[in-house]
Amino acid sequence: MASIKNVARSIPAGNGTSMFLPVVILQNILTYYVNTPCFLVLAGDWKTWHTVIMSSRKKRTPIDFESPRQWRERTRYNKRSLLAAARTKRACCLPHQGLYGLFVPIMRKGRCLGVLQTGVFFKQAPSEAFMMAQWEKLMGRAVTPHDSAYLGYVNSVISTPVLDEPLVEGLCQLLELFGAYLSGALDSGVVAAKMQALQTGLFSRRLWHRQWVDWQAVRPRFFRGDVDPKKLMRWEREELGITRFPTVVLAAKREGTGKESSDRVAAAEFQREALQIAREMDETLGYPLENFGVLLLTSPAPGLSPGEAERELSGKVEAFMQRLSRKLRCRVWMGIGRSSGGEVRLHDSYQEAVAALHLAMTMNQDIVRYRDLPKIDLSETAMRHKISELIEDIFDQGRAPASHHRDVFIQDLLIMTRRRPEATRRVLMETLHHLFAALEARRDVDPGILMELETRTTLQIETALNVNELVSRFGSAFEQLLSFLDMPAAGDRLLRLQKASEVIRASLHERWTLPVAARKFGFSKTTFSREFTRYIGLPFSEFILTQRIEKAKRLLGSELSLKELAGACGFLSVTYFQQIFKRKVGIPPGQFRSQKLS
Repeated sequence: MASIKNVARSIPAGNGTSMFLPVVILQNILTYYVNTPCFLVLAGDWKTWHTVIMSSRKKRTPIDFESPRQWRERTRYNKRSLLAAARTKRACCLPHQGLYGLFVPIMRKGRCLGVLQTGVFFKQAPSEAFMMAQWEKLMGRAVTPHDSAYLGYVNSVISTPVLDEPLVEGLCQLLELFGAYLSGALDSGVVAAKMQALQTGLFSRRLWHRQWVDWQAVRPRFFRGDVDPKKLMRWEREELGITRFPTVVLAAKREGTGKESSDRVAAAEFQREALQIAREMDETLGYPLENFGVLLLTSPAPGLSPGEAERELSGKVEAFMQRLSRKLRCRVWMGIGRSSGGEVRLHDSYQEAVAALHLAMTMNQDIVRYRDLPKIDLSETAMRHKISELIEDIFDQGRAPASHHRDVFIQDLLIMTRRRPEATRRVLMETLHHLFAALEARRDVDPGILMELETRTTLQIETALNVNELVSRFGSAFEQLLSFLDMPAAGDRLLRLQKASEVIRASLHERWTLPVAARKFGFSKTTFSREFTRYIGLPFSEFILTQRIEKAKRLLGSELSLKELAGACGFLSVTYFQQIFKRKVGIPPGQFRSQKLS
């Protein structure tokens, strides 16, 4: 795709100044707050989308679950919206399959030069009932228990931005400003000032910053330069809504429902409510804790004694939990880390809070403070997080980057275990156990094959003599496991059979054979033959022949010659077509055409 600079050259520029600052502000807002990409479509070339801002999302979107037919419908929706924005010279924001997209025209002297388009979003948080209904529309089947494909869809819906009307209006203003700059209607300084006002006055007030807590506490790597590490910079004070650097981390989670998909929906609702409450609390910053909980970063007022600071913190905790419990009518657990200072860093407080949260759930206590617990090996907690991250990265991003994730994981492991063989062995055994469990749950693999492989690899790890041998054997086992990633996802066999029938019906002119179809739709030849017959009610070859005859019947009402018609239906010769048609229909195709036309 063309870069934004190349795209900009195709639009008449009115001021000739650098567009660097407006692009930076646009990227900050769309990446760190709204979490959506932005595309530019130039007038006269509505089929080519130029990427302005890439999406930071790594997971699938609800659009990825749409069938080829639904993709064509979405393409028509996009084209209608683009043309409507260009024709009316006004922003267009219409729903399709429950999802919205924003299309903003770029105007210059009354002429539309192009359209800026966002990624998809919701205007209100989707309910579980909505997701189940949409899933049935998308797949043509109801949700079944333990359907990993449906769970993947739920995760994609939950990670899609939810923008209320003020945010949609602000996003529209943002793109209009950027469009005015691209067209040369406004100077870069004017555009940058207005875009910055939207960032600090709207987006940072209604949405949470998607990186700052990660930079400072979860995976601290943000270099603050010569600035006092405990003093907030101006942009941080303006956008985060706090004036002091946080000193303590709290982690919270709601009780579950016992059903994985319902738990994800409930956790998303919990995160939205908790983040809203955090914004209303004094000197408190909220941040999602993975896909199940929230983190709160706060600090006591300066000048308080330790006892007074503790009472202030307890008051915040009590108010937060009461509001959430009343709002959601559920139980809430919380873990509290120690206040940073001295040898305790904010990252340490984060790890302590998460460890205390897990213990709160285990011990069935509402609140657990890390300082009140016996000594906990935080490396265990951190390592389990790394195991979870490794597994999620593999399944989300596929086989290609998996070796890199494995190498990073092993490097971190050896640092945390200080290359001690038994500690390393224990973590590698646990990692393999979780990998096998994830494969069994998420891929259509014979459990007997997995059990045999797990027994063999476990024995290899148990008998390794040193760390180097442990790492080598884990790497070999890991590579064997990666081969299963190419196998179809569990729970979507019916979906693949449905897609196979739809694709074959739409492309009967192609030379479909059983091995070709099985390979294309992710089956072995034997399994595809058995499952396709069970799903359709006809053997594969009989289904192909029947569909070709039905298509021929329809086309015999057209002006196509028999040779053209035979080719369009996938028959290799006119003679063979005539023989098969007469055998199936009872009369030759020429006679059938005469009767049809008469």
